[in-house]
Amino acid sequence: MQKKKTHLRATASSILVLLTMSSSIYAQEDGAREVEQVTVTATRRAESIQDVPISISAYNAEFIEDSGVTDIRDVALYSPNFTISSSSQLTNNRIAIRGVGSVGNSGIEPSVGVFIDGVYYPKPGSVIGNLLEIESFEVLRGPQGTLFGRNTPVGALNIRTKKPDFEEYSGTAELGFGSFGATKLGASLNIPFGDSAAMLLSAKRTERDAYGKNLLTGEDINGREELNLRAKAVYEPTDNLSMTFIADSGEIEAGGATIEFLNGTESPLFLGTLSALASLDPSVVDSTGNPITASNLVTSSPYDHDVYQENKDDLSDEQWGFSFDTTYELDSGHKIRSISATRSWEAKYFESAIRLPIKLFPRKTDYDSETYSQELQFLSPVGGAFDYIAGAFWYKEDYAISQDFDLGSEFCNPVVFGTVANDPSLGGPAAAGPTADACDSFPQIDASDGDIDQALTSTAFFAQGTYHPSDALRFTLGGRYTSDDKTGNFSNVVSNPFVVALSVRGNESHRDLDIGETRSDGTSFDTSKFSYFANASWDYNDDIMLFATTSSGFKSGGFNTDGVFVARLQNDPEFAEFGNGLTRDARVFGPEETTNYEVGMKSTVLDGAMLLNVTAFRMNIEGFQDRAFDGISFI
Repeated sequence: MQKKKTHLRATASSILVLLTMSSSIYAQEDGAREVEQVTVTATRRAESIQDVPISISAYNAEFIEDSGVTDIRDVALYSPNFTISSSSQLTNNRIAIRGVGSVGNSGIEPSVGVFIDGVYYPKPGSVIGNLLEIESFEVLRGPQGTLFGRNTPVGALNIRTKKPDFEEYSGTAELGFGSFGATKLGASLNIPFGDSAAMLLSAKRTERDAYGKNLLTGEDINGREELNLRAKAVYEPTDNLSMTFIADSGEIEAGGATIEFLNGTESPLFLGTLSALASLDPSVVDSTGNPITASNLVTSSPYDHDVYQENKDDLSDEQWGFSFDTTYELDSGHKIRSISATRSWEAKYFESAIRLPIKLFPRKTDYDSETYSQELQFLSPVGGAFDYIAGAFWYKEDYAISQDFDLGSEFCNPVVFGTVANDPSLGGPAAAGPTADACDSFPQIDASDGDIDQALTSTAFFAQGTYHPSDALRFTLGGRYTSDDKTGNFSNVVSNPFVVALSVRGNESHRDLDIGETRSDGTSFDTSKFSYFANASWDYNDDIMLFATTSSGFKSGGFNTDGVFVARLQNDPEFAEFGNGLTRDARVFGPEETTNYEVGMKSTVLDGAMLLNVTAFRMNIEGFQDRAFDGISFI
């Protein structure tokens, strides 16, 4: 008899949060309930999540639909040790597992790899959007470098979309409304072509009005529009050949995030300094007709999305991709799989970088990522004493960042004026006016123009095998050799020397920059590394499995894509080893390596009504990569 589904959303969600996996509750004929186990592909083979001896959370299509999950940020609400955070710049998303993640809009590669239908997505900003026709969503904790295409030193997100149905035409439609004018319109259409081919077309558009208020200008902020399209076609001309072609595209138009000041954290020194710099003409008022003051930065509530600051942010994000996945099964039962893919992501972002009630340093940044990848896998049959997977992976990425700083209408006066007037070493009040006039005489738009081009070529070979000495005992050993070649080219054109003069105050060597002077440099390096995976698991009985794992992960070093000022490096003892001036080594940071140890238990208790999974881990990280603002530049 077919099992009857019982919708217990609250109960299912509670079990999910506590036990790190999602499932559906089914009622049996005797009235008892049991948990439906989710099928995952974390080992590149379809297995029950309870049979995979690693720490993993998995969410099937039914859970995603019933829970209202629309993008990966929603999944993070349900999954322990999986978080997604963003800064004022919406492209800068940080995907973290076990508290470790990397900024998403720099030359630092992600610590958590994202794979959709076997294809690697290199930039977290490109995966924050609508999820279409998701079959399963897996959160894998710990290094996963042995089986997945690109390096994953901390964890991986493995996402699969639904496969078209060969048997009948079908379609779905969804329409939703919410607060702040939120609307959602989606549809999918399944089209079979005989008994061996089918196509699944899906589209979703979401829109939301602004939910924040800028008290400085009276404008609403943070609106968002998003459109996503996907076509997935499968052709299986014979029983042993399957070909899948996927094309997708996405567009996002959005305002910026609200960054609010926490009440009680503002210091008198900070407010006094800001008031001195922003001592505007009394005739200049805010949206309420009152003079602009620094104290208004702190609004009545730090959590109401009301701000008192410059916030003109605007994001235009576009991406598209194609992939071709072919699997051929030999007469021996071995399978050969090829995954070819290309992806493009481009984001244009205008940002009010300084969240203050004065127009300072608006920033325009363009991101452009073009990737190409080819993966080959050779999979053995399963069911014998030994099964294995081996393969090779080739990956190429061209990543460019173009960033222009404007000074802002209030930089030369009052900021430069006030700075000079209050600093005797710069001339004091007598020099304040002429200095501000000199600042105004130079370009205020594109005062500093920086361009970074980074090219990466990666080649990897991997293998993993599992030995079954008995039905209850398994030993797995895997390894991966990765070789990365990176080159970087950097240039910076300064059209207004004051943008540098104030940024590196005290470094006299940078005061005499000529208009349009270009600083440029380039560098390259190679990195290679062997990573491993070793695991033992034992079925204590039909309901309990114990496992222990040690594994390593790796991601290559890179370049500081945000740049550092020449004069700062010349005079900072921390960089003395690089010699005089901005040398090539000054931009380079080394690789990050992780070593992970885990012991765990997966069990089914209460006659199948509850899954209880427990994992203890220790992860050591060497050469941890992150970025911070030191008051002058990002390092």
